[in-house]
Amino acid sequence: MVLAIFLITAFSGADCPTRNQMPRDFTPQIIQSFLRINRSVDDPAELICCVARNQNIEIAVAHSSIAAQNSDPQHPRVLIIMKNSNGTIRSVMSVNSEAQNLNQTHSVEYMYNNASASRLEFYDIDFAAPGRRFPMQRNPETCMNCHGSSIQGETNPRTIFDQFPWPRFVDQAPIRDGCPNTQALKTEFSRQSMSALQGDPRYACIKDRPLAGLTQLEHSLGSLNNRRIAKQIRTTADYPKYKYALVASEICDANDSRNPAMNILLPESVIKKLNGTSTVRPALQGVRSIPELANYATLTIEKNRTQSIQLDQKISHRGGSTAAAFRPPTNAEGNCEASIDKIDFTAFLGNNITYNKYLVDSITAGDGSFANFRFLFETRGINISNWGQQATTGYDVAPVNLWVELVKAESQDSALSRLLKQEALDAEKSVFFTKSLQEPSKTRICRELTRLSYEAFGEMPPNTGDIAVPPGVAQ
Repeated sequence: MVLAIFLITAFSGADCPTRNQMPRDFTPQIIQSFLRINRSVDDPAELICCVARNQNIEIAVAHSSIAAQNSDPQHPRVLIIMKNSNGTIRSVMSVNSEAQNLNQTHSVEYMYNNASASRLEFYDIDFAAPGRRFPMQRNPETCMNCHGSSIQGETNPRTIFDQFPWPRFVDQAPIRDGCPNTQALKTEFSRQSMSALQGDPRYACIKDRPLAGLTQLEHSLGSLNNRRIAKQIRTTADYPKYKYALVASEICDANDSRNPAMNILLPESVIKKLNGTSTVRPALQGVRSIPELANYATLTIEKNRTQSIQLDQKISHRGGSTAAAFRPPTNAEGNCEASIDKIDFTAFLGNNITYNKYLVDSITAGDGSFANFRFLFETRGINISNWGQQATTGYDVAPVNLWVELVKAESQDSALSRLLKQEALDAEKSVFFTKSLQEPSKTRICRELTRLSYEAFGEMPPNTGDIAVPPGVAQ
């Protein structure tokens, strides 16, 4: 009997209008059964109370959400985060206030981490929709309009967040913004939203739960996004050949200004074929010299900084401010700090004009570390602009520690797994694990990646030392 999956507990008050208790490790199917059986649960707040009753949850408060389920400082949106015993995210529910000026106030957005299928699933639990007690649709259009992503025709949804440190969310330890009025506005909006949280009856059951640390949450959600990207990468052309250079592009100092690691980890014959630039912005398409690229980078970044200053000057955190007026810089290089026009960008550019175009394009778009990924994929006509977690496609924030998911997906006897399995496990344990390995293992690993990369293309590697794969290891 379906009812048997719910435990009977003492009645805990009107906030959850049933004595049936939601199991800790609930799934979308269990929620659906719970709502069918407990028809008295007829409101987002009641469902949240039922879920939170026996869960160790954390909350994240959005004071200025511009998502479909939006919020403002007087009526915040709240993410309810539930984790597995190992600290990974099991599920996230999202709800906003009942204020008339907000959207989707009658829904609970539900993201489920289906670990067994290695995918995220989204559900819209709409208490105003007819027939809501019938099967909840996985990845409905209302969710996929924003979170939609696919791999070879299979839906593979993604999370969506601003650049870290998430300017629209309340943080336990706010990170200073270089733009003073913007920082002041964040502080004021955070104060208002936390005050509103305490007085809003919709949040009565969760208002005193601990705030999630945004640094840890960024790491956890980034790992889920990396899983999505890695799944996509493994379907691309010639992945078995390029995987060694791809892993090394993150961990072997591939941003060396004069000798990008791609020129070491791929044979010259392969480098010469990586010349596609169709995804580079038009202003860079016809550039033929290093000085031109350097000048473009300087002028564009300074333009971004000037726009940020002008935006910051328009912002006032005093009376009358609204969430709609809060538009933090969307470009990582767009800040209000001192001018950078004295920097000589030629010092960051090597000899490969194609790679340099991707580097300058990525730096001025938000994250220069995207250049390595773009060079390896987009030069071959594989667009990766959907790799990020921003609402629109682009290159605002590059994935970090993507190599971990690629290594995890390898068979245990593969060369890549044998070489980096322990390092990948270490990277998962700590949010502060950097993408650069420590010496002396780093040199050994990068030499071996070079050898494997060259041999994957049927060429002799350069002199990388007497490093050999253990006998019997598959390549």
